[in-house]
Amino acid sequence: MKLTLQTAKTTWKQSETIEIQVLAINDSYEGATLDRRWLVGPNAAPARPMGGLPMPVSVESEAPTSTQNQVYLNPWGVFGRIRTYNDLPAGKVVVHAYLLNRLSDALLLDKPAEADALWISAEPLELTIE
Repeated sequence: MKLTLQTAKTTWKQSETIEIQVLAINDSYEGATLDRRWLVGPNAAPARPMGGLPMPVSVESEAPTSTQNQVYLNPWGVFGRIRTYNDLPAGKVVVHAYLLNRLSDALLLDKPAEADALWISAEPLELTIE
């Protein structure tokens, strides 16, 4: 399994709506099951926090039954989500995403607070907001 972050460009105007996509790719020749609650991100981390508050962590809510949280990915199958951001502060913004190997209640923008809960991370995506 691998994670990637994608966006149309790396330099944005502050007035633009930024769309960022995280993709979990089953890069093997065998099927794999992914719990959609374990995919965290995309999470924007501005160099200058907005209003002194941290940005929220992007996760999916829990489905009514545990089997509905499971997504089967065929070989080379893809699962992902898109998040949009408006009015990010000018300067550098680093976007993070990661996949857990178990549920954790302590999630940070770039990793879970419990190191043993991390399975894989995407390469951070650096954006410039003008």
